[in-house]
Amino acid sequence: MATTTTTPETTAPARVRTGRPAASLRFDWLMAMLSALFLAGLWVDGWAHFHSRVDDSFFTPWHLVFYGMFAVNALVLARTQLRGVGQGYSFARAMPHGYGWSLVSVLVFALGGVGDMIWHELFGIESGAEALTSPSHLILGAGMLLMFAGPLRSALGRARAGTALTGWRELGPAIASAALVMTLLMFFTSYNHPITAPVAYLYPNIPGPFDLTDFGVTSIILQAAVLTAFWAVLAARWRLPRGALTLLIMVSSGMLTILVDVYVLLPGFLIAAVLTEIVASRLTVAPDRPNAMLVVGGLLPLLHYAAYFITMSLVTGVRWNIHVWAGAIALAGAAGAMVVFALNAVRDQKPAS
Repeated sequence: MATTTTTPETTAPARVRTGRPAASLRFDWLMAMLSALFLAGLWVDGWAHFHSRVDDSFFTPWHLVFYGMFAVNALVLARTQLRGVGQGYSFARAMPHGYGWSLVSVLVFALGGVGDMIWHELFGIESGAEALTSPSHLILGAGMLLMFAGPLRSALGRARAGTALTGWRELGPAIASAALVMTLLMFFTSYNHPITAPVAYLYPNIPGPFDLTDFGVTSIILQAAVLTAFWAVLAARWRLPRGALTLLIMVSSGMLTILVDVYVLLPGFLIAAVLTEIVASRLTVAPDRPNAMLVVGGLLPLLHYAAYFITMSLVTGVRWNIHVWAGAIALAGAAGAMVVFALNAVRDQKPAS
């Protein structure tokens, strides 16, 4: 009697897909919009701090809005991660190009959130500049920065791969991402920003060991460099669509005015931004035109802070004398030009052979 033996079938292990899932413009736009909502949540909490609407508890309605917006972003990123794993990508490479650090940002922010609760319960609620230098808040800020930069990293990845991006449809998420990151940095340095720390019309320039004029001029130089740097990084990579420069200026400056209710500055900022945009268009600013970038890089902060001082002189009066405020405007332009000059020098540098 013949006997037959059956060999059990073996299933080949599932093959892990290489690389990462491709990023899509749809996902870039989604994350840009969700990041904007997250920033709005921060602004609700920040407004409460600036207007002394907080108490000594961590559990406030302002924190509810802030952490609620984080939860929405975290859920979308977690779902994207799980979907990538389900498609066969390894866990470490399941996020689309540019968004690996966005997933890390969820862990960083969560760690900061737990630390913030403990910090508040131990040391109370911060006020003024304390809220911007608190270690737990800086961890939260680092997490937000990593998350907001996702669409910009995605666009830079496409550019490195040789994909040409043009117009608002393709560059819009990257421009919005840069505007959100810049606004976040200005928020965390708002104790040294002429909009939220308006030394020029609060204190006269009286020489002495504690002359606040030095602080005020330094704040203008710092923020002029920050403002120009983000525009320059974008302009050095792509030919920006019309309105991009204006968006960068008005989002960052407009959000800061909300914190201290100085909306009167916005018309002047808008006029300065449009004039700079017109000059940039006439000069055809593009990645292969470094001299045009240099001119606009100096003009952008110069007109911005000229508008600032003109508005303040008409509305409240400027307590600095002309030597200081005229020099501050010139120094703002010089700071912007130096930022672009340095960026152009780095771009032109050839690797050593």
